[in-house]
Amino acid sequence: MNDSFFIRLLSLKEHDHLCHLYFNDTERFEIGANFLIHGIKNREKCIYISDKILPKELIERLTGSGVNIDKARKEKHLEEITIGMHSEKTREPHSFVRFIKQSLEAYLDSKTKLLRILISNKEVYSNSDTDFAWEKASLNKICFEKPIILMNQFEVGRIGPVDLVNIFKTHPMIILEGLVYESPFYVPPDKIMAKLQSESDKFRTLTSKEKRILRYIVNGYSSKSIAKELSISIKTVETHRVRIMRKLDIHKLVDLVKFAMKNRLT
Repeated sequence: MNDSFFIRLLSLKEHDHLCHLYFNDTERFEIGANFLIHGIKNREKCIYISDKILPKELIERLTGSGVNIDKARKEKHLEEITIGMHSEKTREPHSFVRFIKQSLEAYLDSKTKLLRILISNKEVYSNSDTDFAWEKASLNKICFEKPIILMNQFEVGRIGPVDLVNIFKTHPMIILEGLVYESPFYVPPDKIMAKLQSESDKFRTLTSKEKRILRYIVNGYSSKSIAKELSISIKTVETHRVRIMRKLDIHKLVDLVKFAMKNRLT
């Protein structure tokens, strides 16, 4: 039987990693506020990370539950990290994860036994599903390495089907409509990152000409058109196509195109 989130709150522990999939802001603020309230009342160090400052609706829920915001901030039980998600640099997943790591290091000291972190953004900023999977797997890995409890929040209507699958792969626990589910598709972060690295390594084996031809293939060019663009024979194009598929260990053209698009070779 799946636990209510409000019951599971009582037993959350170090290294727990959750994802809250919400349908509206009322649900977002209700779950997020209770996640923070429980930590603040336990005198844990709680950090709210978002592209916007702590929302008024969230503050109202905190104060309505007896949290003195000014006191919590003064005693370092409530901190905020506002990320400039509008900038291209911060959208890059490696920069985002590096920023999170550096921020957490600044809050972890000899007196801090546990950090409770809420990451809440309205948008998904990763440029591709590969970036999204790497970023969330990296955050999952941080959960294993640091004394933290981490919860991500995503609005269901803003999540594409591929990213939704990646959420279930990179989060051990999913919160949906107030219930906590153990993800049946969860994959440990090291396995995900190793697979993504393997795909990246395959592309590095391609020559510059093969990469150029692959871009033409992805954009729908025929062998004849590619030959004309590059001033080479059709036979040469076909030879390169076979070598590309062999190096990437792909046997169907449709898979080759999907593979290339996934790794942003368009």
